[in-house]
Amino acid sequence: MGFDTSAIKELVYSMLKTPEMVQFLSTYNVLTSVILAFVSIAVVVLIVFHIVRLSKSGDNPRDRQEAISGLAICSACLAVLGGIDIVYAIIVGVITG
Repeated sequence: MGFDTSAIKELVYSMLKTPEMVQFLSTYNVLTSVILAFVSIAVVVLIVFHIVRLSKSGDNPRDRQEAISGLAICSACLAVLGGIDIVYAIIVGVITG
């Protein structure tokens, strides 16, 4: 009575293992990794910037709230980037074998 997913898995696997997809990933794998690395470094620098802003805010509640909001946004962006990087690595590993 269950849904048979073997046909769907074979279809997706055959689509991802096409020579065009393998060539695309081999060509742009380094470029994608470099872009993800630069963006990750930029987000870490922004986190440090917001930590410094938070430490300089002192008794000003508006500045403190802006720094905390910036930290939260940068942390969420870093988490999303990490997730994208992990998914990308898994896809490349499956496709290139």
